[in-house]
Order: sequence, then C-alpha cells, then structure tokens
Amino acid sequence: PTVSFYIPIKHKTSQVQLSAKYVLEKLRPFLENPVYKKIGQNLKYDWSVLIEHGLRPDGIGADTMVAAYVLEPEGRHNLEVLAAMYLNYDVLTYEKVCGKGKDQILFDEVPIDVATRYSAEDAWIAVKLWDVLKLKLQQEGLMPVFAQIELPLVSVLANMETCGVCIDEAWLKQLSQDFEKELRTIENRIFALIKNPINLNSPKQLATLLFEELGLPTQTKTKTGFSTDAAVLEILSPLHEVPRLLLEYREISKLKNTYIDTLPGQKDEKTGKIHASFHQTITATGRLSSSDPNLQNIPIRSERGKKIRRAFVPLPGNVLLSADYSQIELRILAHMSGDKNLVESFRCNEDIHARTASEIFGVESTNVTEEQRSVAKAINFGLMYGKTAFGLSQELRIPRKEAAEVITRYFEKYYGVKKFLDELIIQAKSLGRAVTFTGRRRALPDLYSKNHALRSNAERMAMNTPIQGSAADLMKLAMIALDEELKKFRSKMIIQVHDE
Repeated sequence: PTVSFYIPIKHKTSQVQLSAKYVLEKLRPFLENPVYKKIGQNLKYDWSVLIEHGLRPDGIGADTMVAAYVLEPEGRHNLEVLAAMYLNYDVLTYEKVCGKGKDQILFDEVPIDVATRYSAEDAWIAVKLWDVLKLKLQQEGLMPVFAQIELPLVSVLANMETCGVCIDEAWLKQLSQDFEKELRTIENRIFALIKNPINLNSPKQLATLLFEELGLPTQTKTKTGFSTDAAVLEILSPLHEVPRLLLEYREISKLKNTYIDTLPGQKDEKTGKIHASFHQTITATGRLSSSDPNLQNIPIRSERGKKIRRAFVPLPGNVLLSADYSQIELRILAHMSGDKNLVESFRCNEDIHARTASEIFGVESTNVTEEQRSVAKAINFGLMYGKTAFGLSQELRIPRKEAAEVITRYFEKYYGVKKFLDELIIQAKSLGRAVTFTGRRRALPDLYSKNHALRSNAERMAMNTPIQGSAADLMKLAMIALDEELKKFRSKMIIQVHDE
C-alpha cells in the first residue's frame, strides 16, 4: 500500500514546525537525485517552486496531468476530474480547503491537520492515477509520445519559466508614446471622412457608421446587431477607406494595450524579469501555448511586432539568439506527401512560393509578380488547413470562381499533396482520429456528424493535425535536445514561439 506524508513548514500556527531551510536541505539529496523517480500532478509547477528555492530537482518519473493529456488532448486534466474518472474518488479540492473569491485564505493559514490531509491525498492520488494511466498509455500505444516527448519536456518548460526574460522599459515607454500618436493620427483621418466623431471602440456606433451613414453592405449578424469584427472589416476594406483605417487602428490599439502598456506591470519584483507560463496540456494538436503574458501572439513579421520584440533584451554581458525552423509545416507536408514538385523545391532550396506561383500561373519563376507570389503563399499555407475556394476568395479578395480555378491548378501540379490530404481524411474516418508521425492522436468524432459544418470542420482538422502536430512534436524534441546541449555553454532557453 502507498503511504504518503506531509511535512508542514511556515504555517501560521503556534504548533512547532521544522524550518523550511532545514527541510529542503534534508530533502535535497532525494529531490536532486535522478535515481529517485518523482510522480505527481502538474510537476512543472513543483519543479518551478523547487528551482526558485535554490534546488536543482531531477528525476521526473511521471506526470499524471501530462499522461491524461496525451490520452485525451481535448479532455479536462485537473486532479479532481481525473480522480473521479479513473479512480471513482472524490478528492479534497483546494477550494474546499482554502475557499474561493474574496474569502479565500492562503495555504499557510490552513490548519496543519487539514493541510496534511489535502497534501498527502494529493500525492497519494497521483501515484494511484499513474498506475491506471500507465497501463492505458501502453494499451493505446502512446507511451513513446509520453515518455520520449511530453515527460522530458516538463523540466525544460520549468527551467524556461523560472529563467524568464528581461525587458527594456524605457523602450516600451517610448513605443507607447509613438503608438498613441499613430492612433490619434488614424482617428483624425477617420473623423475627416465622416460626419460626426464617434467612439471607435464602440461596436454599436461603428455599425451605425459603416452600415447606415456610409451605406456599406452588412455581413454577419449577432445578438446585439451587425458584426464589425476584423473579418467583416477585411471584406469591407476594398469598398471604403474607413474599414481599412479601422483595421489598422485596432491592430495598433491591441498591441499597445496587450503588450506595450502591460508588460512592465508583469515584471517580477524579485527577479526584474517577465516569467511567462508555457502550457503543454492545452492545445489539441500538441502545440505549446503561452500566457501571463502570451508571448506567442506578438506579430513576428509586421514592423510594429518587430518593434515590440526589441523590448526583450538579454542580461548585461549576454546575447539573445533566435533560431527558427524555416517553413516547417510545408516541409513536413512535402515529407509526408512525398509530392515530387514540393520535395524538389525544398531540395533545390528554391523560393517555395515563387515556385508554386510559377507552376499554377504557367510563368517562369523569375517572372513571377509579387501578387502571384502572394496568391501562391496563401494557397501553400491555406490548403493544408483545409481552406476552401470561398475562404481563399475572402483572404485574397478575388471572386470565388477565380479562387476555385487557382486551387484546381494547384492540385493539378501538386497532385501528390491532393492525394495525401484526401487519404488523411479517409484514414481519420476509418480510425476516428488524426495521427501525427510520432503517434500522437486527436479524436475527431464530428467526422461522422450529419451536420455539414461540423463534419467539414472535422475534415479540416484531419488534414491539419498530422502536419501541425508533427511540427509541434519536432519542436518539442528539439527543445529537449537543445536544453541538454545548452548546459555545456552556460546558456538557457527563455522563450518558445511555435517554430522559433
């Protein structure tokens, strides 16, 4: 039988307790020895706390949250749900112990007897869960994904988060002023084109302006009226200057509010750095996600996005090195489909979008126009996401018939891609899931839906998941290998953004 223990430290009580320093030093040989395998739920958090207290934890044996994610990526993975699902056990939750909202107390205020039950149960449940999840991973053939990719990544992410990244606050302050000037300039340009000034952040006032005053065609309707979201403004942009200016206004406003003005406030008081969280158990495809702040949403190709990225700086005496996979998902598509034209383009190190434009428009690569290359780029990235002729026509602002003709010409030249994407849907319908080349799985029950929209969406996932998921697996494997290699150079990974 499994026996679990709790060693109380720092509780605000008159009861005698061992000092935190004494306990950590006594546990150090165990926590830092990889021979002793540690099993837990969300070990990235535990690892981060131990690192912050001066330890170098090692020996992750199993993480039940990560194991549950590998088995069911779109399910819920918190301990309460997993214990009920796999053990039919009702756990003592943190909310039951500490309360919630304004009445929530800190854990050091919890009576030791209650804290003991909660903490000891937490450890005990994790071990019991692992007994069940380990067997399921083996039965489903998912142990390699768990043991070789996801589990080694836990400590890599913990190290990244605790390391953090420095920011240049003076640069952000200057950017804030510059972006504010841009917003006022665009605002004045819009006001010069309309009768009366309005609140540009009010959807209701914008709808009145666009569809009544300017007489532009309405698009989607919501419960509160006609939509003025980005997709609608994109459609309206060729018809009037105001929607174009509104799109630019929103881009600047979002970057300013989400990053420029908020990053300084997210700096840790002790370290002086930004410590974003990286999550490996959220996306269905296996990609990492980021929060507090979400560093993965900063535009990397726009000039404004590049200015924000300049705010991330190294410690004095250090340098930041950025490395990314070039067109990783297209390369994986070429590898998995075996399409001769696509493979040849990469082997010859050609401009893949210019080559595609040359193929579908019947011109020499040297004569491809920028417009033709843009069309080819949209197709290269769009079709593996299941983009339709309608979607392509909306993106490129061309008639649907023309978009359909371009797609037909593409698949005539890249018939290996067409065959591969069709086979992915057939395979997914046969198995009920999409599979990456490492064996990661994503269940797609809507493939059998009678609802056309749901079924079409599932078919797009069947095409995209093996490609995007395989790219995510490659990135994770690279991070694991790189983390080990960087130790030789006293260097550390600090941020991961999809393919960078």
